[in-house]
Amino acid sequence: MDCQWAKQLPHRWSPLVYRVGLVALAILTACLLVKHPLFTLSAIALIPVIIWGKMIVELILWRPRTDDFR
Repeated sequence: MDCQWAKQLPHRWSPLVYRVGLVALAILTACLLVKHPLFTLSAIALIPVIIWGKMIVELILWRPRTDDFR
């Protein structure tokens, strides 16, 4: 079975999404353990900041190689 659509996916996002998910899970777990409302709100507000920051860094640092466009 030839999965052409899988080859077109941006594979560089896969480990990034995995890491961001782990960070978000760790933050939410810490919130449940601490049970501090201010800490919970600040941690929830940090999740999109972490995601956007990592995406921006990836976009700036990632440069297409010539062998990617064969």
